[in-house]
Amino acid sequence: LSEAPIIPNSVTNLYRTFSGCNLTTAPVIPENVTDMRSTFYGCKRLSGILEVNANPIEYDSCLLYTKVTTITGATNMGEALLETKTIEQ
Repeated sequence: LSEAPIIPNSVTNLYRTFSGCNLTTAPVIPENVTDMRSTFYGCKRLSGILEVNANPIEYDSCLLYTKVTTITGATNMGEALLETKTIEQ
């Protein structure tokens, strides 16, 4: 997968959806998403800004090994999502 698809507002679960992809930019995450676990896990080329309009309940490792630097959108979880870029030792 090299180009991000549009995610419909009806989607609630993105578990491992793009894991290991070659995306350089991410799709907008719609407001109804509740599960973002490992969504972009291992997407090493993914960088820059990610627009998230959801406040997911589950999001472990959603940005692990990415280069995303900024979360925008309606979410109030920007910092928590960015913290999933690394693994605490």
